[in-house]
Amino acid sequence: MISEFCQPRVYTPEVATSNEKYSPEIMWFSMSRAASNMLVWLFDLKDSAVFQQIWKAELKRVSNKGNNVTIDEIEQNVWQPSKRVWDAFCRGLVSTC
Repeated sequence: MISEFCQPRVYTPEVATSNEKYSPEIMWFSMSRAASNMLVWLFDLKDSAVFQQIWKAELKRVSNKGNNVTIDEIEQNVWQPSKRVWDAFCRGLVSTC
């Protein structure tokens, strides 16, 4: 059912005649908002060889600890550091132009 993936809009006659734009909240299979935001960024960065190197380095650092990790731990321990390095890299490119 659609309600398993997003919060559906509750229908009322007032809602049906309203001009208000509705954007459903995607639930991403019960992931946290931070993890779902990570997925959007990862999709956008999937073709970047530089970002892939950054991601793999952070992932290797975390996986060397030998424990299984959750999506939220990946978001905190791999994505956040990778994003900081990526942002610094991008700022460096902009400042040299």
